[in-house]
Amino acid sequence: MKREIPKHRTRFGDAIRDRRTVLGLSQEQLAEGVGCHRNYMGRIERGEQNITLDMMTRVAKALKCSIKELMHESRL
Repeated sequence: MKREIPKHRTRFGDAIRDRRTVLGLSQEQLAEGVGCHRNYMGRIERGEQNITLDMMTRVAKALKCSIKELMHESRL
């Protein structure tokens, strides 16, 4: 049985993808800026990966925004 992905993780991943797209970054470029593998970044964007506060901080920094902005854009 496949586990359903929580909506809050999907929305957070969508906010990351949207901001990455606006900045004109590929998933690989963002992953490089964050210091993780492109596959891991893909799992974050799809909401499959439950990320830590440390990773949220790294992602926000690479996207030139704050965690608060990502949360707001995610409607969390």
